Amino acid sequence: MKKIVVKRITGGFAVCMALSLLTGCSSIQKLIGRNKETTEEISVNTLTEDNESRQTASPGNAEKFDPTSQKVREKTKEIEKYIDNYYYFPEDPAKQEESYYDGIMGGLGDKYSVYYTPEEYQKLALSNQGQFYGIGVVITKKDGKVVVTDVPENGPSAKVGIQKDDVLVKADGTEITEEMELEQVVAITRGEEGTTVNVEFYRPSTDEITSYDIVRGPVDLTSVYTNRFDDIGYIYVTQFVDNTDEQFIKKMDEMIQDNVKGIIIDLRNNPGGMLTSVSAMCDYILDDDASLGNGEDRGLIVYTEDKNGNRIDEIKCSDGHSVDIPLVVLCNKDTASAAELMTSCLKDYGKAKIVGTTTYGKGIVQSLIKLSDGSAIKITIAKYFSASGYGIHEVGVVPDYEVENPEKMEDVSDDEQFQKAIELLGGKRVEPEDTTEEDEE
Repeated sequence: MKKIVVKRITGGFAVCMALSLLTGCSSIQKLIGRNKETTEEISVNTLTEDNESRQTASPGNAEKFDPTSQKVREKTKEIEKYIDNYYYFPEDPAKQEESYYDGIMGGLGDKYSVYYTPEEYQKLALSNQGQFYGIGVVITKKDGKVVVTDVPENGPSAKVGIQKDDVLVKADGTEITEEMELEQVVAITRGEEGTTVNVEFYRPSTDEITSYDIVRGPVDLTSVYTNRFDDIGYIYVTQFVDNTDEQFIKKMDEMIQDNVKGIIIDLRNNPGGMLTSVSAMCDYILDDDASLGNGEDRGLIVYTEDKNGNRIDEIKCSDGHSVDIPLVVLCNKDTASAAELMTSCLKDYGKAKIVGTTTYGKGIVQSLIKLSDGSAIKITIAKYFSASGYGIHEVGVVPDYEVENPEKMEDVSDDEQFQKAIELLGGKRVEPEDTTEEDEE
């Protein structure tokens, strides 16, 4: 089912989209009837800032920076002289070299274009492959801090007492700074099974920092969870990793065979993921000859353009399968990148009604390039567009039905976005669970 047609227009890189955030939602946990078990999974490739803004910042007629010029060499010598004469602490040559490469990428003005050391790259390369080992937490970045949004039961972190809303401040001796990407944080916490990593978490509720020695354990890559509400099916997709499409298709098939009259696809708080997975999922739902009415680009799922506006890649439906059952997609402000692509694709073709709030707005493709010494750089290479030509970046996907949720939701019945989806599919409003205890006579 995972056959994807990629038409090369002008060559270019293999396109991948991926995770930049990882978030949790207690109401969604209640909808799926269990706690999510995904952990600090972060993909190798990510979507980044719009390269149009980068072109504006670096116009073609600007003089290219030359690090070997006499001006730069003289200034470097001047700085080094003051370091040699006055800097108090011992110098770390390896750190200085790493910072030099970090500076090259930082100078692009694109916070998502970064440099990875050989060690960081090796760990990141495992992100979308089978099983790996980590500390077992779901994290996101909030106001510059790395915050725990979920602690899977029986995982390494749960066993030592780490809780939701704890803030990671140090890992393996490295201070967690605002500038660090989640991928870099995850690379530190990940390692071989059975090895120990020291982490420090700040707990806002007690205003205390606690140090933990955690033995790394297996990370569950399950990314699709389901439930059923009378004759309405519910599928929650947490992220798009390499086997998400297989999990999703299996669950969809089971629900259709079980004669549900409609399915809710919940992409809220989904940070994105692999283009191959999300494309296969869209392909499974859409007809291969799906058209927007213009007679062109039949079955088109997504295409990308380079900085010169040239279309470099496009992906079309090819699996010979389609779904003819009412669908509703749930989205919110934390529905990002690949999740936005699926939302936009199904909206373009009228295959699903979209409920929630405007999505994150991240539609830039990056490629991870391995360098000769085993290190790597991740750079923006293109912008992607939905079949209708809609550019998601910095604007997001606007839902068909704008529905806000209350800040606090004690029960599934408080989830107005979910309730709207149930209504659109002709189901009955889900009422609060009866938790009244009765004494037995």
